Amino acid sequence: MNRAIVPIAIALMILLAGTAHAEEKYSKGSRLKTGDTVEYFGLKPLVQSEDKPEFINIGDFVGPDAKQPYKLLLISFFASWCEACRHELPQIENYFLQYSDKGLIAFYICIDTDKEGTDKSRQFIRDNKFRARTLHDSYNIVARRYFYDEFVLPASYLVGSNGRVLAVLSGGGDTDMKALGYELDRFLNKVRADSSPAKTDQVLKEK
Repeated sequence: MNRAIVPIAIALMILLAGTAHAEEKYSKGSRLKTGDTVEYFGLKPLVQSEDKPEFINIGDFVGPDAKQPYKLLLISFFASWCEACRHELPQIENYFLQYSDKGLIAFYICIDTDKEGTDKSRQFIRDNKFRARTLHDSYNIVARRYFYDEFVLPASYLVGSNGRVLAVLSGGGDTDMKALGYELDRFLNKVRADSSPAKTDQVLKEK
């Protein structure tokens, strides 16, 4: 092999390894990764309402068969036993309120399976008066399609209008929230002129 090519090949291998590490760290425990087609599902709301549908299918909002198409879909999984979720969901709600009129729709997915946990989550949603709809995955059928054996919470998926996953955030923390804010800005065309897609990768490496 030409000696001049060796350093380039080594640098490329290091770059690819670093990118894979960042992706793995960013989406720990997730079956889905950036670029995958989202797992479509339908669930009932955790808090029933007379003036809203009793069954919601995310395929109605993104993907080829969307009846009410949106630019972005945000799916956030949580549970009563996840303390980080209680801290993160209000921040996600703020993002939803900020971008809901710009093409964002969001659903919070409760994965509690027992009555006590479900009641706690339902009360948490009511106390916070969230505007985004909260759905109940009471048998974890949906969760098992998104995660491996371990449910790493909090976890959020940002999905494009074509049904492709744009970003996966799992594990929670301020870094995830900053990355989510950047991605929402970027994909809804409100990103600052001095920003670039590489900035999200840098945020992930700092996590």
